[in-house]
Amino acid sequence: MVRRRPLVAGSFALVLVLDLACSASSGEGRTPSDAARVESPAEPESKPAPEPDLNPDIEPDPTPTIPEVDAPPAPPDVEPPPTDPLAWHRVRFAEAGLDLDVVDRPHSTRAWDAGGGVLSQRIRLKDQTEPLSLLLRAGAGVSLEEVRRDHKGAGVTASRLARGETCGRPSEHLELYVPELVIECIEYADGRPSAPGYVPPLTVVAEAFRYGDLDVVVRWTIPTALRERYRADERRFFASLTCP
Repeated sequence: MVRRRPLVAGSFALVLVLDLACSASSGEGRTPSDAARVESPAEPESKPAPEPDLNPDIEPDPTPTIPEVDAPPAPPDVEPPPTDPLAWHRVRFAEAGLDLDVVDRPHSTRAWDAGGGVLSQRIRLKDQTEPLSLLLRAGAGVSLEEVRRDHKGAGVTASRLARGETCGRPSEHLELYVPELVIECIEYADGRPSAPGYVPPLTVVAEAFRYGDLDVVVRWTIPTALRERYRADERRFFASLTCP
């Protein structure tokens, strides 16, 4: 069963768990004794010893392979709600030495420790369960591979890598197209009863560049059905980055 386990109030991550509350509400008829029953393990079969690694110095590539496409998938056949106008204001991410525009809404986070940090924002749009998300991550080794690893589920596709300029520096541009996700059970941090959930198709736009000693990745994540409505804001966000 796919379930979202909260990290902090208002945010969660996907984990695989056994949820009796949701199954009871859906009438599956599972009992605690059924959930707790564990079969005795069978005797292991004898297997030949593995062959020695002839290339011990070569580490496997942990980055998932995501199929590339020449064009984004067609947006869902659902009429998006009216555009929720976004007001912007200028901020300075002093630790990274960057200036950028963020949306004039709450729910921003900012953190920095030795060598790197993050500035993020989740903006609730009218009539939308999934927020618009902005994320800037800076630090040694930060790259687009992190974006791929964060969205490695079934059905995810990617644009071909493009070269460009961000913050006046050479950059790489990547888009990921994430299909809808039907969640059997969500556990809420605020005490609400567990319930099924749904995440609409998402588009993740990311640009990576290097500034001084820092590697920087900037992301814009939006429900795919709303991308064209907020295309001008997407362009403004990336164009707003300056490296004084």
